[in-house]
Amino acid sequence: MRSNISPEKLLANRNNAKLSTGPKSKVGKQTVARNALAHGLNVQQNVQDNPLYHVLLTHVLQAGYPYNEAEDIAYAITEYRRVMNAYYEMYSTIPDMSEFYYILPDCINEVIHALANQAKGQVSNAETKKVVNNLIRERQQEHRDGTKNMRHGTAMKRFIRYQRKAAAHVSKALCRSNRTKPK
Repeated sequence: MRSNISPEKLLANRNNAKLSTGPKSKVGKQTVARNALAHGLNVQQNVQDNPLYHVLLTHVLQAGYPYNEAEDIAYAITEYRRVMNAYYEMYSTIPDMSEFYYILPDCINEVIHALANQAKGQVSNAETKKVVNNLIRERQQEHRDGTKNMRHGTAMKRFIRYQRKAAAHVSKALCRSNRTKPK
């Protein structure tokens, strides 16, 4: 199939691809090396140890599928269940919203003055502004880095790719069979 991309665009794409070569530092490479270990969904599982696989295989065989098709269908459903279990586990660990994220500078100012009054000391406006500005900078940095909920949401979105892949595998396994093809 021929591409509809102009030669200039193709050259620009190739030049841009040369720039994105992945991490260069040792720390960056170590971080990327752990990407696949975050949830274990990239790892091929031995389904022979999974009791769900054997139950599904028995049911699919009883439904009249040939053994090789039944194995493929049972494997695909087992993998789909594994992906969904990981998704539900991640979903159940949604962190609470950080109360710090919603604290307004005026509230911080009042708390600082209240604490200073309890300690029988005086806090100057310059000191108060310095503390408030530090807290605001910290909150802004947290926002740039992403709050816990934002990072958790990004991780949740990654599961969609695994869900689609597992569902497609189930669909393909069923469509390969003569029993499930439409007439």
